[in-house]
Amino acid sequence: MPLLTSEMNMGMALKKAKITPHLVAESFLPTTMMEIKYANDQDVALGNELSLQDTANPPDIFFLPADESGFYTLMLIDPDAPSAQDNSSSPFRHWIVTNVPGSSSQINGTTAQQLSSYYKPAPPAGTGPHRYIFLLYKQEQGEFKDDAVQVAESRAQFDFQQFAREHQLSLVGVNFFKASSHN
Repeated sequence: MPLLTSEMNMGMALKKAKITPHLVAESFLPTTMMEIKYANDQDVALGNELSLQDTANPPDIFFLPADESGFYTLMLIDPDAPSAQDNSSSPFRHWIVTNVPGSSSQINGTTAQQLSSYYKPAPPAGTGPHRYIFLLYKQEQGEFKDDAVQVAESRAQFDFQQFAREHQLSLVGVNFFKASSHN
């Protein structure tokens, strides 16, 4: 039986969930692992299903950066808005946190530099499971100065890839979960 590395496991999970190659390059190799915990000790684990109740508040995120002197940006997006079949509002921006020091390696709802406050998952009834994707980026130009980074007021149709290019962000970590409305 072949040995599966964590990179291979992640690659297979991202491909199975159709995150690669559409949202994340198929060649992506993580350099930073993230531990993401929601209420009631609910871990985000490469596509597991979480309840809307457990994801109502921001999670606690811990990561091991390759560069402790660097700064990081976290994004949370939903590429299935309003549904996987009709993704006309996708990707929907749920959260952006910038200027996270690698030395702290922790992000939560009280992290100071929230460019977009946490918007809890709320998939419409009958739209099936939505993928909620955490993207951790290294800020290649270092710490952003006050008001140097702006986003549109609307959270719908957020071009996170363009945002990453404009602000010279390099993807270093990915994780995701699924949630659906059971009404």
